[in-house]
Amino acid sequence: MPRGKSKKPTDSQLSAELFLRSINLRYDAEQPDRIAHFHPTTKGVSLLKALLGQERERAFFIVAPYGTGKSLTVTYLLHYLENRSSSADALKTIGRKLSAVSPELGRRAGQRRRSGARGLVLALHGQYPSLPKGIQEAAVEGLRRQR
Repeated sequence: MPRGKSKKPTDSQLSAELFLRSINLRYDAEQPDRIAHFHPTTKGVSLLKALLGQERERAFFIVAPYGTGKSLTVTYLLHYLENRSSSADALKTIGRKLSAVSPELGRRAGQRRRSGARGLVLALHGQYPSLPKGIQEAAVEGLRRQR
């Protein structure tokens, strides 16, 4: 191959990168294509229901090995709650997959997407020297995503 020319990645390389790259709630909040491959599981559905307030418990401590979908699940939830038009295709794709695992939650996801209702998500990630400052920064980021 001539010097200075790079090979175009194959579809399988692109698919592998999409699947294998770890998710970061803050960095992927504006990238709906980063969650489109999400395949909800029964455990993921339980987590989604709990975080959506459909379960009795209101305090959560989530522990699972790397790569089990914790960040992917909450990043999907961010897109679900914010319901931005840029996320519509990914939300529709995931909604179909969600319906196969939980018809009720899949139906609700579709209704929310079609309703146009939008929420504001404050995505706190990592450690903050000042919690009020962290909340302020997360609010500014959330409002910016709503534009």
